Amino acid sequence: KVSAGAVGVFFLMLLAGRFLARRIVRPIQALQEGAALIGRGDLEQRLDIKTGDEIEQLADTFNQMAASLNHSFRELERQMAAIRRLEENYRDLIENSPEMIQKLDQEGRFVHVNGTALEKLGYTQDEMSTKHLWNIVPPDCRQAVREYVARLAMEGKGSLETVFLTREGNR
Repeated sequence: KVSAGAVGVFFLMLLAGRFLARRIVRPIQALQEGAALIGRGDLEQRLDIKTGDEIEQLADTFNQMAASLNHSFRELERQMAAIRRLEENYRDLIENSPEMIQKLDQEGRFVHVNGTALEKLGYTQDEMSTKHLWNIVPPDCRQAVREYVARLAMEGKGSLETVFLTREGNR
């Protein structure tokens, strides 16, 4: 009689254990799957776990995190679009300026020259990229220009310069 009762209690505990394990394991699996989707970038994913315990609280925290990340990414995308528009406007302003605008690296080489400068100087962008600033100024100004570029480099400046020049130093 004792052994039959023990076996009955054992099977009852086994069934209760399986029931409780399923009650814990299924929400944890759902939490793991949802977290993996969120981790892969599906920030619209929401976890719908109703267990009334810490697992539900964890799922709610994941949902709040996903919503916060989604909001942050949308805001970042909006700001990046605004920056792209500003860059386009700035590029248009530089390229279409009536002034000759050149960008130099720290060694005084031309990195970029706007269309007005190319037209006035009579060079192509490729030709300008092989020249230093002092290559296109009058010979009597070359030393002063080299010193100016050296000073900019010592100050750590790579700068956008507006310079009024003509081809090969002709005034």
